[in-house]
Amino acid sequence: MTNKDRDRLLEALNADPAYNLFIISDIENFGVTTKFQDVWADVAKDGRIRGVMLRYYGHFIVSRTDECDTTQFLPIVELSPSFSLLSGKEELIDKLIPAFPVRGVHRFYFTQLNKVDPAFTSVTDIPVQKATVEDAEELFALHQTIREFKDMSETLEGFRKTLETGTGRTWYIRKNNRNISAASTTAENQYSALVVGVCTAVEYRKRGYASSCMVVLCREVLCEGKKLYLFYKNPEAGSIYKRIGFRDFGRWASAYR
Repeated sequence: MTNKDRDRLLEALNADPAYNLFIISDIENFGVTTKFQDVWADVAKDGRIRGVMLRYYGHFIVSRTDECDTTQFLPIVELSPSFSLLSGKEELIDKLIPAFPVRGVHRFYFTQLNKVDPAFTSVTDIPVQKATVEDAEELFALHQTIREFKDMSETLEGFRKTLETGTGRTWYIRKNNRNISAASTTAENQYSALVVGVCTAVEYRKRGYASSCMVVLCREVLCEGKKLYLFYKNPEAGSIYKRIGFRDFGRWASAYR
């Protein structure tokens, strides 16, 4: 696909805006083709787009209709020297794995937030601050200390670009001259955003810090008229998100080598 295909790609992807939020956001914000991004599509003879794959740096994301055989995208992934993740609906990734052996798969519950539950309260004695690009390096260093983030593909360059371009935002808490807790969004587009990077340094956990960051972040995004989505793996973390107001509606997976 080229930048001339932008509008018809977005029209096809908006048929399932929740599961396609990554691809929609990246096309809206960066175009179809850049030095770090490419898009391929399975196009029927009548011009309908039946499947899409996007590369953002080393992260490949696939989307399809029932008519599309997504295994045709795999040779492109296999030839990429930057490959780190292949992501999509869990059922789709599970169908691709036999044809594309991987070292492991991250599996997530996919949830949506329409409004913060008014009964939820999380109060700390430390103010929650909004990050700027200047905070990127220290916040990325916090992420590097989180065991649950170890196998993820985040890079400092990618995190900084998210803040620079406004495709995501971060709210954080600082204590004892270090950033100790944070919550972020990514893949922001005109309709939605994905909550990511919810974390607290081990020694500061169970004090409501991450929940405080989350609530401030979510309220700001919802006030802009956007929907919020979130992935989680840990049921204990999921119970906190559900107290805020998130509700499960599907599954997501990311395969890695």
